[in-house]
Amino acid sequence: MAGPETRFRAKTWIFRARVIGLGFFTLFGMIYGPLFLTGAMKDAMGRPARGAGIGITAVTLGFFLPAFAIAFFNLGVRRPPLVRICREGIEARLIGGTSLDGVPSVPGLVRFYWGLLSTQSFSESRPAYLLVRCSRRGGCGLARDSRPGH
Repeated sequence: MAGPETRFRAKTWIFRARVIGLGFFTLFGMIYGPLFLTGAMKDAMGRPARGAGIGITAVTLGFFLPAFAIAFFNLGVRRPPLVRICREGIEARLIGGTSLDGVPSVPGLVRFYWGLLSTQSFSESRPAYLLVRCSRRGGCGLARDSRPGH
């Protein structure tokens, strides 16, 4: 029989708010940008406003759509418990890991952009199992580490 376990979940309200807000702006830009570009919508003087359509579409495709995709990914990847503690050990989920994580002296900003450009940061989060053995005298030690390369 397995013992009781403790699960720690991420607070996702900020990611939900981000998805809703960015989703609204993305939807606005994806609807109104093409309407202004095609001339279906006109400015206040009744003239076609292609410049507004170019600006709205460019900002939507360049900023709002990628930011919405990242926020949606962040919300989805934080749904399962981040940390689970049970009798057998500790399970922690690694989010946004890349192939540069094990390479020493690589700056964090380089790792971030490498994960973004190579899309490795968008892969599914994977659990890392750290089994910790504790003796009755109070000493604990790492029994097994299932991270890649260890």
